[in-house]
Amino acid sequence: MEILNPFAIAGLLGAGLYGGSYIALQLGRLDGNSIAFTLCNTLAAALVLMSLFDQFNASTLLIQLMWLSVGLIGLIRRAAPTPAASEDPQPVAAERT
Repeated sequence: MEILNPFAIAGLLGAGLYGGSYIALQLGRLDGNSIAFTLCNTLAAALVLMSLFDQFNASTLLIQLMWLSVGLIGLIRRAAPTPAASEDPQPVAAERT
């Protein structure tokens, strides 16, 4: 029986996280626009990327880099300050007399 190395374990955890988050999404346990779903997919991509240090695969590298980039963009957008709701985005038009 082969003993799994840390890279293989990371890849398995990443694959499990991808699957688990998608199942949770389909069962209504996670919202596809939630930070939890974004974090799950970003972490899953990072874990699968770690597995490539042991068994390299160019196509897997490209898809995981894409998922990691998309996830990081989503997290950065959520962390950015948004305009306050009390600010009036459009000036009030002058009334006709």
